[in-house]
Amino acid sequence: MPKPRTKLGGKPAEIQSEPWWDYREHPAQPEYCLQMNSEEKVQVYWGAGGTLYIARGTAPGYEDNWYLDIQFL
Repeated sequence: MPKPRTKLGGKPAEIQSEPWWDYREHPAQPEYCLQMNSEEKVQVYWGAGGTLYIARGTAPGYEDNWYLDIQFL
């Protein structure tokens, strides 16, 4: 399996499970936009080798709302 990297769009590479907005009903209907992995080369660390997931609200009235989820190894 290739090492997950920071990415824009597509399907996230999860560490523990789907990001929380995928399995709980949320009024904003957030959709995944961006994944930022811990990357030693650029000195970005989310805990112990974690990944930050960013989503944007898609429901009417929530389009300017952004949501975060973070997972650790």
